[in-house]
Amino acid sequence: MADIDFYQDDGDDNQDDGFGFDDGYGDEDDNLGPLQRLEKYIDNENIFNRQMVARGLLDTLRAVGDDEEDCKAVLVAMTRLSEDPESSVRSELMEQVPHITAYCKENSDLFQTAVTTFILPMVVKYLNDCNNQVRKTSQAALLVLLEQELVEKEDVEDQVVHVILELSSPDSLDDHRTEAVALMSKMSPLLGKDITERLFLSRYCEMCTDPVFNVRKVCATNFGEICSVVGSENTEKYLLPKFYYLCEDCVWGARKACAECFMSVSCACAPDIRRSKLASVFVNLLCDQSRWVRMSAFQQLGPFISTFADPNTTGLYEKDITPEAMEEDEDNVQIAETARSFEESRAEVYDARNDNDANIAQENSLSTNDEESESRTSNIDIPTTSKTEDIDNSSDNSQSDNDSVFGSASDLSSVSQTDKDSVHIHLNNLESFNTFQFWRSPLPEVDVDFDLVNGMPTNIHVSARVKDEDKRKVYSSQMNVVIDDKGVSKQEIASVSDDSSSYDNDGVKIHMASVNTVGESSEMVDNIGSTHVLGQQINEATLAVMNGVVQDISNSNIGFIDSDSSHSPRESLLSEHSHIDDASLAQQQDIVPQSLLENYLGMVDPSRAQTVDTEITRHCAYNLPAVAYTLGRNNWYVIRHLYVTLTQDVQWKVRRTLAFSLHELAVILGEEITHNDLVPVLDGFLKDLDEVRIGILKHFADILQLLNPVIRRRYLGRIQEFMSTDNHRNWRFRLELAEQLIFLCELFSPSDVSLYIVPIAMALASDKVSEVRIIAFRLLSFIIQRLYTEGEENLTMTLVNDIIEKFAMNKKWIGRQVFARVCMCIMDENSLPPAVFARDLLPSLLALGQDTIPNVRLTLAKVLSQCIIPLEYFTSQSNPHHEDLVSTLKNLQTDKDRDVRYFASHPQDTNISHHETVPV
Repeated sequence: MADIDFYQDDGDDNQDDGFGFDDGYGDEDDNLGPLQRLEKYIDNENIFNRQMVARGLLDTLRAVGDDEEDCKAVLVAMTRLSEDPESSVRSELMEQVPHITAYCKENSDLFQTAVTTFILPMVVKYLNDCNNQVRKTSQAALLVLLEQELVEKEDVEDQVVHVILELSSPDSLDDHRTEAVALMSKMSPLLGKDITERLFLSRYCEMCTDPVFNVRKVCATNFGEICSVVGSENTEKYLLPKFYYLCEDCVWGARKACAECFMSVSCACAPDIRRSKLASVFVNLLCDQSRWVRMSAFQQLGPFISTFADPNTTGLYEKDITPEAMEEDEDNVQIAETARSFEESRAEVYDARNDNDANIAQENSLSTNDEESESRTSNIDIPTTSKTEDIDNSSDNSQSDNDSVFGSASDLSSVSQTDKDSVHIHLNNLESFNTFQFWRSPLPEVDVDFDLVNGMPTNIHVSARVKDEDKRKVYSSQMNVVIDDKGVSKQEIASVSDDSSSYDNDGVKIHMASVNTVGESSEMVDNIGSTHVLGQQINEATLAVMNGVVQDISNSNIGFIDSDSSHSPRESLLSEHSHIDDASLAQQQDIVPQSLLENYLGMVDPSRAQTVDTEITRHCAYNLPAVAYTLGRNNWYVIRHLYVTLTQDVQWKVRRTLAFSLHELAVILGEEITHNDLVPVLDGFLKDLDEVRIGILKHFADILQLLNPVIRRRYLGRIQEFMSTDNHRNWRFRLELAEQLIFLCELFSPSDVSLYIVPIAMALASDKVSEVRIIAFRLLSFIIQRLYTEGEENLTMTLVNDIIEKFAMNKKWIGRQVFARVCMCIMDENSLPPAVFARDLLPSLLALGQDTIPNVRLTLAKVLSQCIIPLEYFTSQSNPHHEDLVSTLKNLQTDKDRDVRYFASHPQDTNISHHETVPV
């Protein structure tokens, strides 16, 4: 709304402005009252004078006071002015309507019926005005009246609604119908469900199929607001068919508007409608022939996916997204459903546990797509015993993956063929099968040769070689298993040899290995450890020793299991699905429709930037936390590869977006995934451009708070890196660092704070920019308080002495002034008790009273008068430096600088007698 000051013109000061009236306003008008002056100029021929009358109506109402007749006369004059032929006057009058209405509401005893009798009819009349600007102003005024509840809904229903319905009728002008449907949409949230459903809903549905494109576009633009008002039932029954029609509109502008409001429409629908119907409609928009429609659709893809979030499925609740709630969720709440991704494509092989030793919780897959798998959150340990379950091969020849098990034999007494596809190896000494003995570092280099003849394994040769760097020895072991065509097997075990002429009785035990088929090229495998499952290629035959049975599991997709017992089953999933295409990843969850998630995963495709939007990857990164929240922690591996790709994007804006949301993503994913997947990203962002690093810096304390203390402490030494920026003039970077250090002090021990944070705080206190120094003063004060409350007297004294040495004794006056400001912060925040402050800091502070620089003495005067003198301890005889304090205060009160004398005078609430202070 326009304000009177907005129209004032800075003209010649020597001219008599006459309160804006140009038609002979002079001394003779001084004798006129407000109402007479209004009557004189309301019909003036000068348009500007009539505008000033409209602008001054509120002042006129206030000037007439409590006279009810005069107030009514002003309102009558306002009604007459509303019929002015000039549109600028009518528009100016309508801009004053909300202010006049608010005044009438405040003085309801004088203006009991003013709103319904004078103001609201005038607004309604202007809704159908011939001038477009007047109509726009009246619509805005009506919305303000509704927002501020200056008019009753019943009055609006009686006087306004029927006018809007008439304007939206097919017989009305196109512009009027377009404005009417827009006003109808904006009024609906203010009027409520009842009025909207009874009076607006049917007309709105009719206008969604209006032959005029602009009307349909406005309907599509405001579709979400109407849906949120009328509720789910009316939306699905009446509005969704119209929405489907608009999504297939022949004009791309209407389809684009539908894409932009898709999220709000989805929120108003039931989950089954959202999944079965809206998802397919949105996919059509993603594939629209218009680039502008596709651009809007991809921008809204992430928000639309977020509407599928279900806490009952993911186990994530919005109110619990805090570090404390995360820990509670990890310990007490088991996620209801997990990803079907890895489990649905695998056959359930085995589940081995040992209650007395290291436990194992291998994730097992389901044999059918209808069976739900339980959530596995325990870590993978290497088993000491195992049991074998039959592999469930479905009738449709679907492949199933075997969880790996490891077997070993110290002594092999015999080898017998127990069935057609397996060779049973009898183990004489099960106790020798011990992970601590045989599967610790150093890891062996395994070389396996295996022939298949008619599907039967023959001539199995396994050799292992391990280097002991400490003893500078190399150990090797070999095993040969020969199987003839009659099924009779015989085994040869080569002795364990040592290149240094020493012999290891235990040797190196082989548990599982990948075997190349005859005639095929050998596989190149890097970083193979003793507990890795070899044979990741589908053209390889694989031999596994399972509970003493050598089996050919070449038809199975062998998984990868690391020997580190701290890794969880989710990490195995991440490793296996890092290179799966988008369609396969999208199929491996059932929370978000596959087509939507597949399109979201494809937003990083370089071709999208050329065919859709160059900023599409930034929109993908911006919405990623919402998508991660929707999928839940157990489905993180589905978008993990996408996240890694985005963190390596060449556009710094994309990486910047991810940096700003890293702390939120860490809260959503939990501690385990954060340490495995987000910490490496954090390390990379810390070395990135300043535009990216600022995103990490702004939430650095929040991020470190989510890490365990061991990982968190690694970043102490890296805080110093934030002091180096690409542009040394980027002082706001250092300002943010100082603010974050205040929060970081609470996350580390006093010794770590003293060792790593204090040097940075001292450097920031000497910064060239005043804003940085001010925050650094607070930082030093907080550190002193933390060290003192923790009982670290030595560290506290060390810091205090450093502050005195660096600032109080500084040769530059700015350093000495810094010392006085630090002391002021210490006193303001009660970082030290008065007795400790008087003992350690007050002598050096009082010494500044003899400083030659007025700015230093001025700051000292502020500290003494505002922080020290008001405290009873300093003004009493218990203060050992009481005499020095009084002497310094006298000197400052008689200082030659006027400002110093001003701040040193009139100390508040002191016990110092009047004869001890010298008045100015």
